[in-house]
Amino acid sequence: MTSFYPQGLDNYFKEPHELITVLKDLEVANLSLIQNCQDAEDTIESLRKGEELLNKQSLKETEDVKTRMKQLEEIISQWNNDLSQDGMPEPDEGEAKQDKQFAELCEQIADVYNTCGLQKLYPISENEEAPLRALEQFARIDAHVAFLLTSVASSGASEERVEALRREVRAARREKLRQEQREAERAKQEERARRALLRARAPAPAKKVVVLQVIAS
Repeated sequence: MTSFYPQGLDNYFKEPHELITVLKDLEVANLSLIQNCQDAEDTIESLRKGEELLNKQSLKETEDVKTRMKQLEEIISQWNNDLSQDGMPEPDEGEAKQDKQFAELCEQIADVYNTCGLQKLYPISENEEAPLRALEQFARIDAHVAFLLTSVASSGASEERVEALRREVRAARREKLRQEQREAERAKQEERARRALLRARAPAPAKKVVVLQVIAS
């Protein structure tokens, strides 16, 4: 009797449906791999867009802070000019004007500090004396500007980071696929062994006895 399978396959499969089952499993595995690869590509694209948005926000925040820092410098410069032009005013008048200008300067510094969100990160008590509070806020603003400039300068490596992430995702996906293939092969081997054991334990089929009834004519 000619075997149903090509030469060699009958060593692995006993029934036609076993081969069909293997082919279906391979088809499911391929579809799963395609879906996983698509999910990985979508994740990478989402991360890339997120990084671009973050870089744009960092640039905008940096420009805003630099603009406000420039405004503070102009206010300080104007304050110094006013003091030099006023000459020697009356003690009470000069002190009152200086106090007013200094209060305005502190308000400007506090406004920049709050706009940058630094008050949430580094809260400064309102009970602290105004000169010390303004100096501390100004120092924090200056440090924040330096940090933003450094972050923007290093953003040029974003493409390299995305490519490295792409390689990591692909490597992880390949490793997962190999693991799934090993698990599938192990399951198939166990199933073949189970079926072979069942066939070995199955009783031999009873021979059919054909009784011919002879009717005498």
